Amino acid sequence: MNPVLSFRHLASYALAALLICATAVSGHGQSPPLSTKLKDEIRQPWVRSHERFIRGEWKISSEIPVAATADALGQDPFASQGGEAALQPGSATAPKLTDGTVLTWRPSTSWGDAVDLSDGNGIKRQLVAYASMTIKREAAGKALLCLGSDEGMRAWVNGTLVLNHPGPRPLTFDEDQVEVEFKAGDNLLLLKIEQRTGPWGFAARVLESGAIPSRVQEISPSFIVDASTVLVVKTDLNSSHVAEEKVTVQALAPGGKILAEKSASRGESVRIEAASWADGPYELRFTTRQPTGLRYATHLAWFKGDALAAARDLVAAATKADVSTPAGQTVKMLSDMILDRLGKDGLAVTGNPWWLIHSPLMEYAELKLEAAGNQTARTRPLGFRRLAWRDEIDGSPQFACAYLPAGYDPAKKTPLVIKLHGYNPPNPVYVRWWGVDSRHSLADVDYGKGEGVIYIEPNGRGNNQYLGLGDQDVLRAIAEAKAHFNVDEDRIYLTGDSMGGWGTWNVGTRHPDMFAALAPIYGGVDFHSYLTEEQLAALTHLDRFIADKTT
Repeated sequence: MNPVLSFRHLASYALAALLICATAVSGHGQSPPLSTKLKDEIRQPWVRSHERFIRGEWKISSEIPVAATADALGQDPFASQGGEAALQPGSATAPKLTDGTVLTWRPSTSWGDAVDLSDGNGIKRQLVAYASMTIKREAAGKALLCLGSDEGMRAWVNGTLVLNHPGPRPLTFDEDQVEVEFKAGDNLLLLKIEQRTGPWGFAARVLESGAIPSRVQEISPSFIVDASTVLVVKTDLNSSHVAEEKVTVQALAPGGKILAEKSASRGESVRIEAASWADGPYELRFTTRQPTGLRYATHLAWFKGDALAAARDLVAAATKADVSTPAGQTVKMLSDMILDRLGKDGLAVTGNPWWLIHSPLMEYAELKLEAAGNQTARTRPLGFRRLAWRDEIDGSPQFACAYLPAGYDPAKKTPLVIKLHGYNPPNPVYVRWWGVDSRHSLADVDYGKGEGVIYIEPNGRGNNQYLGLGDQDVLRAIAEAKAHFNVDEDRIYLTGDSMGGWGTWNVGTRHPDMFAALAPIYGGVDFHSYLTEEQLAALTHLDRFIADKTT
């Protein structure tokens, strides 16, 4: 590898991209209009569009319990107090439930396109909650409101009901698309989302009228029948794509063993017999091709039997695990993850909330297979392997998630992509960090002509900007990847967004001989973004020079 040549090419591409963006921002080479606001001096190499999902500024209501047999969406708990359509966070009069409980609201900022209503705080079952936010529009007129939710949803805009979608379903981006009349200025969007079992979340965005939303998910499969002896799944909620590439459905046991495989059109139902399967965790993989020809896969989790019994076995095994070994460290961490996901009641919780703990149970099942001699239980095509080590400086256990591509072959060298996460305000312990229980990531989509990449996500000591121990963790994760996989050392790439973009600069420029290319995303800040107009006006020339130099 010639790192100097690689970085020279990268710099050329980056310069070309910046010139194109600068032209787009300025209006095809014309000078932008003059502004008297100092904040308008902010460096903007891109233009923010309205096509992104709404992440911040949500207000989420307190949870409202509902009976298992109740029509959660159809019942209005505030009918005698003006009705649910009139709910507004911050209203002078807070509505009460029939038991006297006052409805409260909490702020919520999602760091992904989907908003997680459960907020990682234990089991959520037999509930409804409201989500509200203000949508600003420059002019009155129609716009396309795109929504999706896990289970049923109702939506109001300025007190008018615009959507009523009852019944169970998985979260599918833009599943519901309704044209809505907005007024100029502030518009109040109010959502009501039910929760019976499983994940609990929603996604929303507003597009201009006539827009055709980009397809976020190629397919969105779901369960129709979920029983211990038989599974019936639908390959895609959107049956209008029936003429497109068919979907291959595979039922997988821990370690990747294929128990059943069928092919069906999009929107078609597939029946899988599961009576002979042993109790434990399973996955259903759905594979198809995107219009570009690239392979696309997504998964549904499933558990047969009593997940809490399996959780008790894992927690008991953690008390005996040899935490001086990577396997022992991982078992201890998985035990902590289970207890965290089950909430305050821990293993004493009632029912069978398998969806909360499926990921650690599946990982533990594969660790047991490895201990029994199956060395490909985790290191396999589309496999998930958690890299684990004990830091030599402070003795702490550290981890990185590794995702293997569909075509992974241990006999062939495979490129490696390291993705650095962004700033996580709570700076939680590892088991509560973003995505640590996600068994499938970018490895599910092929890159190039069938050639995949190994994709790893180090934790980097949380929010330390990838300096010191954080920098060391990234290097150690790469070393662990090389030790466990056949990595092409001439094709190791580093990327990250936000703080991870900053970390891409930090780590990449400290070790330029290690990487073929860097791809920082939003990897810098500008002092104009966090200072007010008055504070900017008060800066001396020296202050501005220092701020510009350091940010």
